[in-house]
Amino acid sequence: KSSLIKLAEIKVKNFVIHCSGIIEEEDKKERTKIFIDSLSRILPLAEKTGIKIAIENCLYPEKMIGKGEEIIRIIQEFNSPYLGICFDTGHANITGKFKDEFTILKDKIFTFHLHDNDGDRDLHLPPLQGTIDWKWFIKEIKKSNYSGQLPIEIYLPKCLKWNEVVSNMKKLIE
Repeated sequence: KSSLIKLAEIKVKNFVIHCSGIIEEEDKKERTKIFIDSLSRILPLAEKTGIKIAIENCLYPEKMIGKGEEIIRIIQEFNSPYLGICFDTGHANITGKFKDEFTILKDKIFTFHLHDNDGDRDLHLPPLQGTIDWKWFIKEIKKSNYSGQLPIEIYLPKCLKWNEVVSNMKKLIE
């Protein structure tokens, strides 16, 4: 709670959280209950301070809380305009169900973590340097109700310069 108060002081709009780390299947139900309990404690303060809580889709849905359908169920349980999604493109790509995950989550997205990978490892490559279908993705964002920023979350390879990444992103979104 104290973090939200400090973030409100510096005018943060979105607070991104993960549902869980890697857990055993038999612990998933209990950990989901704990996560929901935590949300019930911080969401009233988020609403009061105007900070949106964005649940990030997870990297390994079979070993974590955070598959698209699970996140939507949690959001619907609270029915708050201050609870939504941080869509992590790299995580969705690793699940092998990128387009399905985006389609399920797109109407609840508050923010993004945009990065690319090879579909196996969370490499945080710049967009267009991995296997994500960025043309499809950008087209779908434009069709959705999302109007915020498109933050990138990358490790910049030595072979690329920032101006190349920015130029590629501009071409992609035009």
